[in-house]
Amino acid sequence: MYTYTSIHRNLIIIGLVMLLGSACTTSKSLMKDGLKLQQSGMDVDAVKAFQASLAKNMTNTVSREGLANAGRQVMNYKLDEFSRNAMMNRSKDAVYAFMDIKQFKLEVKKYGVDLNIADQYFRDYAVHEESYLSIRYEEGIAQLGEDDFPGAKAVFDEILYIHPGYKDVQSLQGTSVLEPKYRRALEEMQNGDYRRAYFVFEEILKKSAYKESSANKKECLKKGSFVLAIPPFEDYRHNGAGAKLQAYSLDAMVGLQNPFLRIVDRQNLNEILAEQNFSLSGMIDENTAVEVGNLIGAQAILMGRLIDHREESGSLTRVQMRGYESYSIKERGEDGNEKESIRYKPVMYNQYYDQNKVYLNFHLKLVSLETGEILLTRIMEKEVFDIVDFVSYQGNVSNLFPEIDGRANLSKGTVNLLRSKCKARSELMSMIDISRQAFGELGQDMAHEIQDFLNR
Repeated sequence: MYTYTSIHRNLIIIGLVMLLGSACTTSKSLMKDGLKLQQSGMDVDAVKAFQASLAKNMTNTVSREGLANAGRQVMNYKLDEFSRNAMMNRSKDAVYAFMDIKQFKLEVKKYGVDLNIADQYFRDYAVHEESYLSIRYEEGIAQLGEDDFPGAKAVFDEILYIHPGYKDVQSLQGTSVLEPKYRRALEEMQNGDYRRAYFVFEEILKKSAYKESSANKKECLKKGSFVLAIPPFEDYRHNGAGAKLQAYSLDAMVGLQNPFLRIVDRQNLNEILAEQNFSLSGMIDENTAVEVGNLIGAQAILMGRLIDHREESGSLTRVQMRGYESYSIKERGEDGNEKESIRYKPVMYNQYYDQNKVYLNFHLKLVSLETGEILLTRIMEKEVFDIVDFVSYQGNVSNLFPEIDGRANLSKGTVNLLRSKCKARSELMSMIDISRQAFGELGQDMAHEIQDFLNR
């Protein structure tokens, strides 16, 4: 059963919440709320009201005095709780109670009120902090010894939260995080998955020079490297398009910035093979692949043939279209008042369309220079085109409407499309630019094929 006093206190709290949530609440009104709450013995809520008042006006001396008085009462409650826990040797509870006290002291100090804490409380806290943290420290060490790394990390996180810099906990916390990753990387190395292990060691090294991570990372890079030779590609027309595509694919692969992908320099490649009377065109097969690999020091060669390369220039087409242009007239109505009416007159406009297109068809083949095995083969297509689709109209474009069933089409979407075409560009990209884009995109596609192969 609610008493009058409890109902009254609840109404005060509800009113305070509503006032604190109002942007129109003034520092003075919040001060009055704080005084009422303080008189009702609700010191915790009074503190919040005074803080809100001072947040709006730091010169409100009455609110600052109220905060000092109510804050001292709240501080005494908290200190009593700490003392009870300390006397009963509940070290954990005592530690967290005192941390709450220190946090409360900081909060009220923001508003110019400094609440003193007797030195005896700090001495008592130091005793219970050491008692609690020494137990937790031993628990964390034990969990590390049992390879319970998540459990150990949780313990060390708590210790550092309570006492940053406690003993060697910072280092132990790092061990709890890095050791499982380090072991996983070592296991991947042992399984021959050098590329995956490399990135784990790299992740570890971003945080710490942990154990042998640096040396292991270098070993993974050495053993996981994939040396690739990329000769000029063949093309059916023998017009240099194959060499052009090879250059784009080389740029794309360098752009991958894959630490494991190493590409044999084309000039060195040609010189080495020329000395041995090898020609890259048509000479690499299962019988010669291993020999070539020994000569150039590569593990694989990326070969390819441009099967089709078409550049299709369009022809600008023009179609006369019927439309309507709106105009306004003023008419006098039956009531004698003049009003404006919208009418539509038939007009003609020109619609233009043109397209340039480049089409590439390429056969990619990745051949092992260690075994002669075909590691990867793909038929890759790339079509890049540019289109202009625009309208030319000599009248007022803002009043132009398309036609539908012999009348003006007032559909907003259709009208906006027509008018946007009146503002559209009328010049096609040059065939040179489209071709450059097509070769570049196909080179990127090849680079991603190699990337996916390495990530298997």
